[in-house]
Amino acid sequence: MEWIGEGRKEEFYRIIDQRFLGDEDFIKDVKNVAGEKALKGEITLRDKSFADIAKKVEEIVGLGGKMLRGRNRSQKLTEARSLFVRLCLLYTNHKRKDIARYLGRVPRIISYLERQISQDKWEEIQDKLEW
Repeated sequence: MEWIGEGRKEEFYRIIDQRFLGDEDFIKDVKNVAGEKALKGEITLRDKSFADIAKKVEEIVGLGGKMLRGRNRSQKLTEARSLFVRLCLLYTNHKRKDIARYLGRVPRIISYLERQISQDKWEEIQDKLEW
Protein backbone atom coordinates (compact mmCIF):
# COMPACT_ATOMS: atom_id res chain seq x y z
CA MET A 1 0.00 0.00 0.00
CA GLU A 2 3.04 2.30 0.10
CA TRP A 3 2.47 3.19 -3.59
CA ILE A 4 -0.79 5.03 -2.80
CA GLY A 5 1.01 8.16 -1.62
CA GLU A 6 3.32 8.35 -4.63
CA GLY A 7 0.84 10.22 -6.79
CA ARG A 8 0.11 9.87 -10.49
CA LYS A 9 2.81 8.25 -12.64
CA GLU A 10 2.59 9.77 -16.13
CA GLU A 11 4.21 6.73 -17.79
CA PHE A 12 1.00 4.79 -17.19
CA TYR A 13 -1.19 7.46 -18.74
CA ARG A 14 0.63 8.12 -22.02
CA ILE A 15 -1.78 7.67 -24.89
CA ILE A 16 -0.68 5.34 -27.65
CA ASP A 17 -2.27 4.19 -30.88
CA GLN A 18 -5.79 3.26 -29.80
CA ARG A 19 -7.25 1.95 -33.02
CA PHE A 20 -7.07 -1.64 -31.75
CA LEU A 21 -7.80 -3.05 -28.32
CA GLY A 22 -5.84 -6.05 -27.11
CA ASP A 23 -2.34 -7.20 -26.30
CA GLU A 24 0.62 -6.70 -28.65
CA ASP A 25 0.34 -10.14 -30.27
CA PHE A 26 -3.33 -9.61 -31.11
CA ILE A 27 -2.60 -6.16 -32.56
CA LYS A 28 0.21 -7.57 -34.73
CA ASP A 29 -2.14 -10.29 -36.01
CA VAL A 30 -4.86 -7.76 -36.85
CA LYS A 31 -2.38 -5.53 -38.67
CA ASN A 32 -1.05 -8.51 -40.63
CA VAL A 33 -4.55 -9.56 -41.67
CA ALA A 34 -5.35 -5.97 -42.66
CA GLY A 35 -2.11 -5.76 -44.63
CA GLU A 36 -0.91 -2.76 -42.66
CA LYS A 37 2.80 -2.24 -42.30
CA ALA A 38 3.76 -1.97 -38.64
CA LEU A 39 4.90 1.44 -37.52
CA LYS A 40 8.43 1.70 -36.23
CA GLY A 41 8.52 0.59 -32.63
CA GLU A 42 4.92 -0.69 -32.83
CA ILE A 43 3.77 1.92 -30.32
CA THR A 44 2.73 5.37 -31.48
CA LEU A 45 2.81 8.10 -28.88
CA ARG A 46 0.11 10.67 -29.48
CA ASP A 47 2.00 13.61 -28.01
CA LYS A 48 2.58 15.88 -31.02
CA SER A 49 1.03 19.29 -31.64
CA PHE A 50 -0.25 20.82 -34.87
CA ALA A 51 2.98 22.87 -35.01
CA ASP A 52 5.11 19.69 -34.72
CA ILE A 53 3.14 18.03 -37.52
CA ALA A 54 3.32 21.13 -39.77
CA LYS A 55 7.09 21.29 -39.22
CA LYS A 56 7.49 17.61 -40.15
CA VAL A 57 5.33 18.07 -43.28
CA GLU A 58 7.53 21.00 -44.26
CA GLU A 59 10.67 18.85 -43.82
CA ILE A 60 9.25 16.05 -45.97
CA VAL A 61 7.31 17.92 -48.66
CA GLY A 62 8.73 21.42 -48.48
CA LEU A 63 5.35 23.05 -47.82
CA GLY A 64 4.02 23.87 -44.40
CA GLY A 65 2.74 26.48 -42.00
CA LYS A 66 0.56 29.15 -43.57
CA MET A 67 0.54 27.39 -46.94
CA LEU A 68 -1.27 24.38 -45.43
CA ARG A 69 -3.93 26.70 -44.05
CA GLY A 70 -4.23 28.79 -47.21
CA ARG A 71 -6.84 28.62 -49.96
CA ASN A 72 -4.56 27.34 -52.73
CA ARG A 73 -5.76 23.96 -54.03
CA SER A 74 -2.76 22.90 -56.12
CA GLN A 75 -1.93 19.21 -56.28
CA LYS A 76 1.29 19.67 -54.31
CA LEU A 77 -0.53 21.49 -51.50
CA THR A 78 -3.32 18.91 -51.47
CA GLU A 79 -0.69 16.18 -51.02
CA ALA A 80 0.91 18.18 -48.19
CA ARG A 81 -2.48 18.61 -46.50
CA SER A 82 -3.18 14.90 -46.92
CA LEU A 83 0.09 14.09 -45.20
CA PHE A 84 -0.70 16.61 -42.47
CA VAL A 85 -4.10 14.99 -41.85
CA ARG A 86 -2.67 11.45 -41.79
CA LEU A 87 0.08 12.45 -39.35
CA CYS A 88 -2.35 14.36 -37.12
CA LEU A 89 -4.63 11.34 -36.88
CA LEU A 90 -1.70 9.10 -35.96
CA TYR A 91 0.41 11.33 -33.73
CA THR A 92 -2.03 13.72 -32.01
CA ASN A 93 -5.17 13.40 -29.94
CA HIS A 94 -7.04 15.83 -32.19
CA LYS A 95 -10.28 14.81 -33.86
CA ARG A 96 -11.06 15.37 -37.52
CA LYS A 97 -13.19 18.36 -36.55
CA ASP A 98 -10.20 19.99 -34.80
CA ILE A 99 -7.94 19.31 -37.77
CA ALA A 100 -10.53 20.83 -40.11
CA ARG A 101 -10.76 23.93 -37.95
CA TYR A 102 -6.95 24.29 -37.90
CA LEU A 103 -6.74 23.97 -41.69
CA GLY A 104 -9.75 26.23 -42.27
CA ARG A 105 -11.69 23.46 -44.02
CA VAL A 106 -15.03 21.73 -43.51
CA PRO A 107 -14.79 18.44 -41.56
CA ARG A 108 -15.87 16.20 -44.46
CA ILE A 109 -12.78 17.28 -46.43
CA ILE A 110 -10.55 15.76 -43.74
CA SER A 111 -11.86 12.26 -44.46
CA TYR A 112 -11.27 12.86 -48.17
CA LEU A 113 -7.70 14.10 -47.57
CA GLU A 114 -7.00 11.15 -45.29
CA ARG A 115 -7.56 8.74 -48.19
CA GLN A 116 -5.48 10.63 -50.75
CA ILE A 117 -2.11 9.12 -49.83
CA SER A 118 -1.47 5.76 -51.49
CA GLN A 119 -0.07 2.91 -49.40
CA ASP A 120 3.20 2.97 -51.39
CA LYS A 121 3.62 6.70 -50.82
CA TRP A 122 2.76 6.29 -47.12
CA GLU A 123 5.40 3.57 -46.67
CA GLU A 124 7.96 5.83 -48.34
CA ILE A 125 7.02 8.68 -46.01
CA GLN A 126 7.17 6.48 -42.89
CA ASP A 127 10.84 5.84 -43.60
CA LYS A 128 11.48 9.61 -43.44
CA LEU A 129 9.53 10.29 -40.24
CA GLU A 130 12.08 9.30 -37.56
CA TRP A 131 9.52 9.67 -34.75
